[in-house]
Amino acid sequence: MNNRIYNIALFLALLSGCAALGHQLLWTRRLIDILGGSAESSARVFGCFFLGLGLGSAFANYLIKKNLRPWKLLGILELAIVIFCLPIFFLPELSDWIWPVLGTDAFNGWQSGTCKLIISFAAIVPPAFLMGIGLPVMASALLHGSLELSRHGIWLYAINTLGGVLGLILVSGFLLHWFGASGAMIFIMGINLIIAVSFFQIDRAWNPENIENKDADPEPSQIDYKIFYIALAISFISGAGILALEVISLQMYMLVATMSIYGPTAVLITVIFLLAISALCLPILTKYFGNIEKIFPHIFYLAGLTIAIAPLIFMLVVSMWNPARDNISVLHFVIKFVIVVFITLGPALFISGLIFPMTVSWLGKEGGDRHGSKLGWLLAVNGLGGLVGAEVAYRFILPSTGIHYGVGIIALCYAVLALPFFLLKGLSQYKKSQYVTVAFIVFIAIFVEKINKKLPHVSPGIPLEVIEEKYGREGSLAIVRQKDDGVGLLMSNQYMLGSTSVRYSQERQAHIPIILHPDPKKVGFIGHATGITPGAALRHENIESVVSVDIASIVIDAAKKYYGEYNYDIANNSRAQIIAEDGRTYFASANNEFDVIEADLFLPWGSGVGRLYSLEHFKSIKNALKPNGVFCQWLAMYQLSKVQFDVIAHTLKQVFPNVYIFINGYYQNTPQIGLVVFKDSELNWDTVKKRCLEIRVNTDIRDPIIRHHEGMGMLYFGEFQSSDDNLPINKLGNMWMELNGGYERLVGDLNLKYFIGSRWIKFLEAQLENYKLASNENYQYQLSHIGFNLAQWDYANKIKHNDLKRFTKIVNQSMPRSIVTDVESDWSLYPGKESPIK
Repeated sequence: MNNRIYNIALFLALLSGCAALGHQLLWTRRLIDILGGSAESSARVFGCFFLGLGLGSAFANYLIKKNLRPWKLLGILELAIVIFCLPIFFLPELSDWIWPVLGTDAFNGWQSGTCKLIISFAAIVPPAFLMGIGLPVMASALLHGSLELSRHGIWLYAINTLGGVLGLILVSGFLLHWFGASGAMIFIMGINLIIAVSFFQIDRAWNPENIENKDADPEPSQIDYKIFYIALAISFISGAGILALEVISLQMYMLVATMSIYGPTAVLITVIFLLAISALCLPILTKYFGNIEKIFPHIFYLAGLTIAIAPLIFMLVVSMWNPARDNISVLHFVIKFVIVVFITLGPALFISGLIFPMTVSWLGKEGGDRHGSKLGWLLAVNGLGGLVGAEVAYRFILPSTGIHYGVGIIALCYAVLALPFFLLKGLSQYKKSQYVTVAFIVFIAIFVEKINKKLPHVSPGIPLEVIEEKYGREGSLAIVRQKDDGVGLLMSNQYMLGSTSVRYSQERQAHIPIILHPDPKKVGFIGHATGITPGAALRHENIESVVSVDIASIVIDAAKKYYGEYNYDIANNSRAQIIAEDGRTYFASANNEFDVIEADLFLPWGSGVGRLYSLEHFKSIKNALKPNGVFCQWLAMYQLSKVQFDVIAHTLKQVFPNVYIFINGYYQNTPQIGLVVFKDSELNWDTVKKRCLEIRVNTDIRDPIIRHHEGMGMLYFGEFQSSDDNLPINKLGNMWMELNGGYERLVGDLNLKYFIGSRWIKFLEAQLENYKLASNENYQYQLSHIGFNLAQWDYANKIKHNDLKRFTKIVNQSMPRSIVTDVESDWSLYPGKESPIK
């Protein structure tokens, strides 16, 4: 009977692990949506999850002593998990009121961080606490007689861990795409209900007296508390080491693939899978090598060695094989990425993953805890170690050492921790092993200092000169000099945040929406980067306050240090305020505060970025605007497909009825569009004419296009008109933009999707035709047509069109004379690769 129940319990442990990691992934996404997409938010959710698990495992020891019906208790726990998941499910609705009540001033004090911590703790810890109770209680119900902790308990732990892999694959590979985040949460809660019903069925058939009579222990367990306390210490170290390694190595893998949830989830899948395999293989290893005490020091220094060499192997592998390229599906990418993680970090994870199950087995055999009465304490301390390890990695190791060297520091810690084991009774006489261990420690220390410390965070093949590298919880930031002598910010080796070589294009991003407002006083920016765009707002003397918000503090610091002469020294300007905070969260706290809000170019496939294109975010923006307020969402069209552009504009149109399209210049290789909306008014060309006159009279702005209302007209391409009434709306609950952005980036030929070259020209032509059909403003349409001709000329010049000379003449003849004859204009600032005006 007991063996049959054990086999059923293994399957339920698999499902329980599946639900737990599925929840954890979805909770992280939900809390990021609410609290912000920063590494701080992820770390906070991560920490609360492990804290809850640890507290639950510790509390399980109290429940076990009560001699309650364990299977009934497990069923109740699963039902309670579902109940306590409901606040997370409804969290957007429950928390919408918080940020406006706090207000923007809270982000300059303790209130914001405290509020986020309280929300995270209240939402995550209770259900995680209930999850933490499950495994110890299940073990106490199963491990009797011939079923022992050192073997059957390890299998139970391994299968539960393997279930986590199943949960991650199920959620990221299927449920999010089928049902969105909210639907996926309901599905996973359904799994909890199935588990609960199964536990209740076992409880009905279970008779504890049968187990006591048939499988009673011939001799009661006698716990060796010295071994127990050492096992607690090792459990803590194991949890701390694994989670610290996972946190930092995740940043390492993001150097090649910042792909929505796909990249991080692939790493997590590999980590959890290898931990499960380590536990499953432990009985085989202990049978071959014998005494666990003798194995411990060798496991630690071998873990250190394999961890230390992982960054070098990673650099060699990705230099020959980039998993983000040439994919036929998302699954293809995930498989390739998992292979990369297996090759580079697989041995390290397998060896270090042996430590905790070895500790459990050691306590079960040499420690006298045959039936796992202390398993809950080991799990609790292991979870607490995970929390501490993750926090230390995020807050101290990454910011101070960087990624590759940080991995090396963890490797050295593992190796050094091999030495204390020789103090155990029976190991002190193994002098040869001690010498070998010291030799490994010295080798690892030299390797880390000479190799890891010098490994680059910027791909050697990229033609950039690295001026300085900065590290933080957000990843790595390289200040680089480009071939055209521009100084740029390269984030995580993946994308350029800005550069002095495109300074005036970035300035124009600020000027256009500011000109559209009749009298702007306070302007907000989502995205600081180099500071060039928000700094340009300071050139408008009527503006009294500029607030620039960026999620990455290392970016803000770099902008202050390297870009002061380009961003009008915004960091030291009394009219400006720079805030390190999530843009969505900050502006959700504003209420009728801003005349103009401008959102920068965001990476569509970046993890958590899609929420900045969400319906909920646009509603917050509307609330943050004053009457007559203007919002401009800039889009990098060279990173968007047609349907992605349509969905963003369609989503914005659900909040603002009129969505106006402006382009930021005539570049055919890096085209940008600004989606402009007004809170309670419409585009007024008389206002534009008045504001352009003010610019010519009161500022030193020399851009030849935006100094004149005719030039602004040449950047205007009418209103957005949806061609498909069935377009999806991007919401926090469906994650449409983030999932689709990652998919489109990974699969297929980008040149056939994104608006580059001829595709950009065709898009403008279609938009111009829509404008002509919908508008009765013939003069404004003519200006837009001139703008289209300029974009065509830029493309013709790029491809060296045979008729370029005649086309140049037509463009020159059509240009408004007020622009051409403006002697104070600087045509080197023309918004194109090259000016056609001769």
